Amino acid sequence: MINLGEVGIKFIIDLSEAVDNTANTITLRPPKASYKDEVTYPALIGAVPLDTEVGLLKADEYIYYLIQSGDIDTDGRWYARATNTEADRVRKTDWIPFQVRK
Repeated sequence: MINLGEVGIKFIIDLSEAVDNTANTITLRPPKASYKDEVTYPALIGAVPLDTEVGLLKADEYIYYLIQSGDIDTDGRWYARATNTEADRVRKTDWIPFQVRK
């Protein structure tokens, strides 16, 4: 869960296999009631193992984006998706729901 107006939060998506330095992005989809479009941001590759509430994420197997001011500007159920584009394939995660509260 994210509070409306919070910035600097690391939004992390586990890809469960090694990610290279090609094009990695995280797309945020706002609640339907907002009538806003999806926005895609460049993502960074995790450089060290990360212990989370869902388990240990291996280095180079997750990507993240730091939420900036204005990225999440309405409350409700949002969705996020990671995309990893390599020379020979494109990997996309399923849409992951997350809640933004006032």
